Amino acid sequence: MAGEGDHSLALMGAARAALLANPRVAAFVGNRVYESVPSRIAWPYLTISDGGGVAAFSSEYEGDDLAFEIHVWSRHTNGTSSECRLICAAVQAALHDADLDLGSGAALSSLARRSRRTFRDPDNLTWHGVVVFEARVETSED
Repeated sequence: MAGEGDHSLALMGAARAALLANPRVAAFVGNRVYESVPSRIAWPYLTISDGGGVAAFSSEYEGDDLAFEIHVWSRHTNGTSSECRLICAAVQAALHDADLDLGSGAALSSLARRSRRTFRDPDNLTWHGVVVFEARVETSED
């Protein structure tokens, strides 16, 4: 069985690819979907982070229950949370129940939004949205 790290990497990579390919998301952030943010950045942008996971076993499958987060970062000139909220909605629409290809050795059996929130960062300039997803990744026979 591939380890949790392998499934997590495949899941986050497939989620990033799906966000980059989604026209609604791309209309806001273009190709600015990062795991590590560059020093010079254009706004708005997304970051993706691992939310952890646990091994999942039953008589019917073997795999991992994983979580990951998409962070939305916005500094719209109007100063409101509207852009951040619209991007969060686009991210949710792009990934909730998506059929992502994880490559060989793993199959995504479910992907669902667990939570979504928007708040102003302490700098009082940045709106920050967080969309949390849960996924069940099953180990598949090659």
